[in-house]
Amino acid sequence: MAPVATTFFFYFLSALTVLSAVLVITRKNAVHSALALIVSLLGQAALYLMLYAPFVAGVQIILYAGGIMVLFLFVIMLVNIEKLNVADPALVAHQPRDRLRAALAARH
Repeated sequence: MAPVATTFFFYFLSALTVLSAVLVITRKNAVHSALALIVSLLGQAALYLMLYAPFVAGVQIILYAGGIMVLFLFVIMLVNIEKLNVADPALVAHQPRDRLRAALAARH
């Protein structure tokens, strides 16, 4: 493959992996988040293939994207997570205090 095409595919797969990882964090629906994580794991596997590591890519696809993510999706759909009502005054009152606690815990 030409160096220009290799560089293009590397940057494309890197951007795909990073953007799908951002979607994992930002999606409110747990199923959508898990599907974005599968895309991120497949993007990592494609990057491993470009780095001439086919065994690691195969393990990434079979073990993580195939096995563990199917288990995650099964648990998410089995548990049937209900959406949290963010407008609840009791929850809104604790948010600044909880953020402060998280920031202090992250420093230590």
